[in-house]
This record gives sequence, structure tokens and C-alpha cells, in this order.
Amino acid sequence: MKLKLLAILLCLASTILAQSDSASDYDPDANHFIFSTGISTQKQLWGEVGIIYGKTMIGSCDQIGLVGAKLGTEFNFTPSKFMIAPKIGFEYDFSLFGARLNIIDYTNFTYHDIKFTPEIGLSLLGFVDIFYGYNFSISEKRIDNIATHRLTLTVNFDWWNNK
Repeated sequence: MKLKLLAILLCLASTILAQSDSASDYDPDANHFIFSTGISTQKQLWGEVGIIYGKTMIGSCDQIGLVGAKLGTEFNFTPSKFMIAPKIGFEYDFSLFGARLNIIDYTNFTYHDIKFTPEIGLSLLGFVDIFYGYNFSISEKRIDNIATHRLTLTVNFDWWNNK
């Protein structure tokens, strides 16, 4: 019952957004850039910044969410063992659920630990995501501070959407 009520509220909210002046010029087929930031935990806390090239689907009850390709980087907050992790991925968020596929190159500037990371979880219309992911190693080298399991909180800032 609560899930049905939430679905009805989401449909009403999307209908209101679709009828506003700023959304009236919205082209649902137009790809654009979406800034993305977040944090994840996997043995330590990691930050993340990135850009999604895709589209936000808002306007009807059958199209609520976000879809696109993502380029970004992750970084840890440990100055003595600083690491970065360039990544490329694809994200698809639909209403309350989402999924992401990533290739991530963790590096401590000596070794590269490349991971294939599928993620799945909850999404709030593609604007806020809480995902669980599993890091599958692709490379032979392993960096100790990279865990197999990860939990990620991501916020997608889509202010270019209706310009």
C-alpha cells in the first residue's frame, strides 16, 4: 500500500514538473552534461567527482530517472597513502531503483589495480543514489586498501537540464 502511494505521489510530482514553464522547453531526447559527486566506503572513505553525459527523464510516469555515460575520478582522504582512481561507467536510474557499471583504475602511483564494478541500489529519480557495489579485479596487481565490497552515496546535479 505504501509503495503504491509513493508511486502515485511520484507520478503527480513529475506531472507538475512537466507542466511548469521551465520544463515546457525540455527535450526528453536531448543529451546534456550532468555534474556528479559522491562518497563511498571500502576499507576507507573515498570522494568522487564526475560528469555524466546523458539525459534526465522527467515528465511522465513511465519516464522518471537518469541514463548516461560517466567519466570521473575517485580519491581517498589519507594524505600519507593518497590514491586516485579514474573511472568510466554507465548509469541507469529509474524511479526508485538504479544500476551502474564501472571500470575503475585505482592507483597509488606505483601500481594500478583495475576493477570492474557493477553497482545496484536505490535512487531518488536519479538525483540521489545509494548503491552497493562489488569490485572484480581485472589486473594482476592488488592494492591492499581497496576492498571488494563498496557502499556509495552519489548526488547528480542536473541544473543544465531545462536551460
